[in-house]
Amino acid sequence: MDQQARAGQCKLLFYDESGFSPNPPIQSGWSPIGQTRGVEPLSHGERVNVLGALRHDHKLYGERNVGRQYATT
Repeated sequence: MDQQARAGQCKLLFYDESGFSPNPPIQSGWSPIGQTRGVEPLSHGERVNVLGALRHDHKLYGERNVGRQYATT
């Protein structure tokens, strides 16, 4: 496929996506005996999602989403 892409016979992209949050979920914790562990609620809309595609000639395409706003680079 790489040779076909270099010859212009097809378009070959390597694609990946990932998401980031400043407030990751709390997986574990502790509290004194007899007291319930308390956690403040997380705010919504702060997550950032990133999409990227790399072409065989090293051209990079990307898009990110912050809350409900989209930006393409």
